[in-house]
Amino acid sequence: MGLADVVQIEDAPARLKALVQQGEQQPRMIGVYGFPDEGKTHFCKTVREAYGNENDPWKVMFVDGIEQVGRYPCTEYYLVQIPAQITTKEVNNELLKRAIGRPFDLHVVVVNPNVREKTTAPERYKTFLAYLQSRCDLVVENPKAEPKATRNIWTA
Repeated sequence: MGLADVVQIEDAPARLKALVQQGEQQPRMIGVYGFPDEGKTHFCKTVREAYGNENDPWKVMFVDGIEQVGRYPCTEYYLVQIPAQITTKEVNNELLKRAIGRPFDLHVVVVNPNVREKTTAPERYKTFLAYLQSRCDLVVENPKAEPKATRNIWTA
């Protein structure tokens, strides 16, 4: 297996669709990894906006954690947000197999390059990206991610 592509968040839905068309089972099970406040939920919403269908509200579903899988019906894309502490796809594949009898089709990591030393230590960031690329199927950079605690809820 080669290294995963690195794409910007606005380009991620198109790249994701190209990758998941290779799978055969429905719905496509996609593990979405990332540290807190790096944009996992924003990525999931971006995919839902790109591929959702008002005639089929269950086409794209996203949930927090493997334990939530199966609580909601889904017809095409099931995005499962996974905390960064559980980072090995082998472990998550096994957990999903126990829950629903099959592994993930794809593993996506969302990262905010601005909090990963991209500007202060570019070589360290390149090493970090190379590691992520070797461990997943797609790396999504989300440079506009911001901590939820600092957002103004009255203007959001």
